[in-house]
Amino acid sequence: MATYGDGDIDPESKDFTPMRLSTRNQLPGTVVAITQGEAMAVVKVKLDGSEQVITSSITRDAVADLELAEGSAVTVLIKSTEVSLAVE
Repeated sequence: MATYGDGDIDPESKDFTPMRLSTRNQLPGTVVAITQGEAMAVVKVKLDGSEQVITSSITRDAVADLELAEGSAVTVLIKSTEVSLAVE
């Protein structure tokens, strides 16, 4: 597998194979806001083709590692052991 000098995988390489995931809920969207705290960050993602916004709490390091910024295209991965519903 092709790597950069620092050992990271080069996604532009012809040898790059995307990771396959067991997570079935994969929703494409765009980062609309990032609020950084001491150790964590809250990232708001507007889902493609919708006005729905999903909020994710991730580490500040993850924001930096993923080079996230407003306007970044991302995929929201939802893996949960429980899904709750509510009605009025």
